[in-house]
Amino acid sequence: LFSQSTLFDESRVSSVYIEIPPDSLKVIMTDVLSEHYFLARFVYDYGTGRDTLQNVGFRLRGNTSRYSKKKSFKISFNEYVSGRKYQGVKKINLNGQHNDPTLIREKLFYDIWKNSGMVERRTSFVRVYINKAYYGLYTNLEEMDKDWLQRVYGEKSGNLYKCTYPADLVYMGTDQQTYKNIASGSSTGGRAYDLQTNEEVDDYTDLVEFITALNQPVDAAFAAMIAQKVNVDGLLKAFALDVASGNWDDYMYNKNNYFL
Repeated sequence: LFSQSTLFDESRVSSVYIEIPPDSLKVIMTDVLSEHYFLARFVYDYGTGRDTLQNVGFRLRGNTSRYSKKKSFKISFNEYVSGRKYQGVKKINLNGQHNDPTLIREKLFYDIWKNSGMVERRTSFVRVYINKAYYGLYTNLEEMDKDWLQRVYGEKSGNLYKCTYPADLVYMGTDQQTYKNIASGSSTGGRAYDLQTNEEVDDYTDLVEFITALNQPVDAAFAAMIAQKVNVDGLLKAFALDVASGNWDDYMYNKNNYFL
């Protein structure tokens, strides 16, 4: 039986050990834009115990960080074992914080975010080892997916979009295919408005309705209407936290790296 409360334990620095064939690791580090999950063995050492999962998926994650010396990784527990979760999650993100010498900015942001009453995205620090080589201290960041939606909102049936540049929410008509066709400027490509849930249905009706509502004349009627579609106080608080923390890689400035 696996521990159920250690994956995002903030009271300790746990260790993640990845064992992967050397030729697979070489491809990962060479073909940096690949989204392919390579087969690996995952070991999580939380100090008072150790869990081992065979046949997990392992790949790079991020955009510009893929070209950094200290790369970031994504681990998928259900890539090769359908439906499998570890401590209630299907994926985790190991962020190398290559732009942050302190390694603490992202963790501090999510702590402030949670303490401000926003929905929690769990984080912790872990040491990362790959084939016994120490890769450094990483932020272990919770995946935003259906499991996360269910945990923080108690509801997971809606559409979750990951938005990357140039996702500026500008109205471009009522045809949802127009928005699907907007290409992401990220290094790995894809859609600027990329559906993360309900992918098989692929229905962007709600996004089109949202963008249409946003681009109405700003008057008293707009204020009443938009309050029915948007958690206005939460949205303004999110923007304020971005400003206070100097987060420029967001909707307001870079039109990039945000979720709807």
